[in-house]
Amino acid sequence: MLMRIISIYNDLTAHPLEQWWLRAHGAFAFGSLWLLGVYIWLVLTGYLLYYAGGDAFRAAVSVGHWTAGLAALFFLLLHRRIRRSAGPRS
Repeated sequence: MLMRIISIYNDLTAHPLEQWWLRAHGAFAFGSLWLLGVYIWLVLTGYLLYYAGGDAFRAAVSVGHWTAGLAALFFLLLHRRIRRSAGPRS
């Protein structure tokens, strides 16, 4: 949905903040897709750890699962630290 303003001359002009809203929308969409991908990866590798056979395959899946889990934990803690250092919102 595009934000528009009708001026006194009755022509349609773009809202001054439209570009910023579109950029923010793109950034949040990218972040949520990335987060969804990490969750899907963790679910898939968890399923494989439970049902997969063979020690070599299970060891490789375990490394991928641990790596994704620790990376997600790192980014969660980094996010919390940045939010707390920003101070209270007004």
